[in-house]
Amino acid sequence: MVFILADDMIRDTLGAYGSLDCKTPNIDRLAQEGIRFDTLYAAVAMCAQYRQELYSGRSPWRTRILSESSQSVAPEAAAKAVSLPCKIKI
Repeated sequence: MVFILADDMIRDTLGAYGSLDCKTPNIDRLAQEGIRFDTLYAAVAMCAQYRQELYSGRSPWRTRILSESSQSVAPEAAAKAVSLPCKIKI
């Protein structure tokens, strides 16, 4: 599984999604030969909260991380959280 996470990058930046300006032949080949996901839902459009949502699989409203801060998760929620890498471990 290859997951690309970058700040300030829209989907159409990559050649596999239609860009003619940015040459990404290796990513294009991976997308052509494998499974490509075209839809993503993010509950928030802020970096820290989105990463928390991505890694835990829980919305920011459940983790109570709604403002820009360096704290990644509420302490009581952290004890119960299982991260995405742990869930997809092979």
